Amino acid sequence: MEVKWYTILSYWIFIWFLFYYIGLVPFNPKIILLVGLLINTILFFKLSNNHFYFMIIVILDKIIPYYLIRNTKVNKRDTWFTLILMTIYVIFLKYNNIDPIKHYTVDLIKRANATQSPGIKFIKTKIFKNKFS
Repeated sequence: MEVKWYTILSYWIFIWFLFYYIGLVPFNPKIILLVGLLINTILFFKLSNNHFYFMIIVILDKIIPYYLIRNTKVNKRDTWFTLILMTIYVIFLKYNNIDPIKHYTVDLIKRANATQSPGIKFIKTKIFKNKFS
């Protein structure tokens, strides 16, 4: 069940945040960062293991980015861009024969618990060298 990083919405959002933060795109990702944080919070309580690594990922790709843009305003244009990007993402998943619902429910929990999520796998094996297994 190897998952490519580009099929994980959190990485799309993080890249969008980086582009916004350095001024390459004008669309504010604040709404989707909050939605992602809410979903990640729910997922955290459904995990049976890897809580430590999962929290590191959430801090790096949701909490810190949100904190850095917390005082920015969100307008209609940002909301529309969020909806358009989410539509493109779902079409991308479908094109790659990935069921979006399954990808973000049962499969997501299995990947995170089994250290098959690209972010968790990287942090666990490359940074911490499996010290907290």
